[in-house]
Amino acid sequence: MVDEPSEFPNHVMETKNVEVSLKKNIPPKVGEYAYYDSRLNPNDNTSIDLNTWHHWLVTCQNKNSKVGCNYSLPYVKADETYITCHGKITKVFKNNHET
Repeated sequence: MVDEPSEFPNHVMETKNVEVSLKKNIPPKVGEYAYYDSRLNPNDNTSIDLNTWHHWLVTCQNKNSKVGCNYSLPYVKADETYITCHGKITKVFKNNHET
């Protein structure tokens, strides 16, 4: 098991027991955990193709600001380099490429 912030429940999955990739929810869902993967963020100051870059703004429990979210999962997963879990989603805002 991994150490987790106190706001997260105790049902963290151990990655050594997972043999297949579990489904990420895109767009993210209210009530699930918001994840941001910095590798998906364009960092070369070029134009962003909003048809391929999936990024939503969400608010999470116990947070007052909107944060970036690429996908959500119904559980807290083990820590991974480049991936941040912001907490449980309370509201999802439309990405500006959606109509």
